Amino acid sequence: MAYLASLRHISPSDASMAATTEPVTAAVASLTLLGVALVPLQYAGGAAILGAVVLLRRMPS
Repeated sequence: MAYLASLRHISPSDASMAATTEPVTAAVASLTLLGVALVPLQYAGGAAILGAVVLLRRMPS
């Protein structure tokens, strides 16, 4: 619901970029709030997601 509401204020591509980071945000929240341990592959996946977001943000429109 918040995602759809955000489309009124930001472009769809920016909203998609923000939504892409949702799994990383959930992993960090579970790590800090619940003490859930992550395996190295999960850290690598998070880094890959964040790296892709950074690369896509740097691409010209």
